[in-house]
Amino acid sequence: MRLILRKPKKILFAPLDWGLGHATRCMPLIKEYLNSGCEVIIAGNDSTNTLLKVEFPDLVYLELRGYSIRYSTKKWKLPFLMITQLPKLISIIKYEHWWLQKVIDEYQIDKVISDNRYGLYSSKIPCVFITHQLNIQIPQSKFIQRMVNQINHSYIKKFSQCWIPDYDGENMSGELSHRLQLPNVQYLGNLSRFSIPEKQHPEYDLLLLLSGPEPQRSLLEEKLLVELKDTTLRVLIVRGIPLDKAQLQSNNLISIVNHLPAHELQTAILKS
Repeated sequence: MRLILRKPKKILFAPLDWGLGHATRCMPLIKEYLNSGCEVIIAGNDSTNTLLKVEFPDLVYLELRGYSIRYSTKKWKLPFLMITQLPKLISIIKYEHWWLQKVIDEYQIDKVISDNRYGLYSSKIPCVFITHQLNIQIPQSKFIQRMVNQINHSYIKKFSQCWIPDYDGENMSGELSHRLQLPNVQYLGNLSRFSIPEKQHPEYDLLLLLSGPEPQRSLLEEKLLVELKDTTLRVLIVRGIPLDKAQLQSNNLISIVNHLPAHELQTAILKS
């Protein structure tokens, strides 16, 4: 994938804090713009900025509060919990939109790339929305699903383009990434922060990579630790919590870390 750029620009990247995937899939795009001579500015909260600073320590970072969405511990409660958080979401989206207008003028931004941050659109400059969720799935309630997607599409249409980190037609995200009636959609193919792999000697039998919103991330971690209690496998667990600096207890078979930078994570994957 190559981005065709006519002249050096100042690009604002703003990934959502809903798990780590939004920030990590921006990494190859950030590298592409930097290699093309652009100046990149990052906007996010502590979790996304901390993660990206490991890979891009010399960039300018702006503070932009996250959505702080919580999932339910019970499956049947999830649709109702999401509905109750909608007013909060809409309030944050309105704040984002107001915040962006100031930042565009203050930093002379030429283009915005928003990974799932719905308020970062403007009539002043081109604004791109990155998502793989054109058709959000809520199987517990088709009515809520239709309502959520109407809101989803109404915001996406405010952006100049919508980039999908997947393929058109046969893809990895299935119904989530169906084009539907949105006119401004462009499929980018796979986005990976990893480079061409180098062969590694096996070190782990099992590698567990965790991420995502709470409390689901923690609940999955707890279940996995119970399952691994009597394991004889060599296991590495990457918890996906870059802000957590706590020292973790490991044993001869199970190693646990809060976070790994991209190069170290790629090496761990290749050793598994």
